[in-house]
Amino acid sequence: MKFVKIAILAIILSISPTVFAKFNFSDTQIANMQKAYQFGQSQGKKNYHGTNLSVGYIMAAILWQESSAGINIKNGHAVGAFQNYIPTVKSRLKQQGVTKSHSEISRELSNFNRSAHWANVEIDSWLKTHKGNMPKALASYNAGYNVGAGYRYSSSIIRKATYLRDQNILKVK
Repeated sequence: MKFVKIAILAIILSISPTVFAKFNFSDTQIANMQKAYQFGQSQGKKNYHGTNLSVGYIMAAILWQESSAGINIKNGHAVGAFQNYIPTVKSRLKQQGVTKSHSEISRELSNFNRSAHWANVEIDSWLKTHKGNMPKALASYNAGYNVGAGYRYSSSIIRKATYLRDQNILKVK
């Protein structure tokens, strides 16, 4: 079964990211993704495998996936530019001995940098769980311990990150 999942993931990842070629980003979306990229890069080099992408591109791709690059921010159980799941943030805060209400967390996550921070905390946590395997960490970022249910999400993020890098959408030198 593990071999089948790896084979499927390899096939999905080999599909050309030109699927996104007709997507036209607004100046605001590009600026938001550049900000996400810079945030990811500022976190330092992470030890992970399964992709040759920097954390900056991963963060920009998550932003693209979750909120159309920061322009379609919904409210509910997931909030902010990175659509952080409030119960998860609340749980992580509780582990640190901090208690905040749903509305306090929601307000905090409306700040781009706080939303990025909590997305990064979640990715880091899953990277530790999956021994540095970025595709699995991204799958868990979306689906928790049900990694199989998150592989489509993981593949989408990796394709988007690859596209952003290969097309130099973020004008990274």
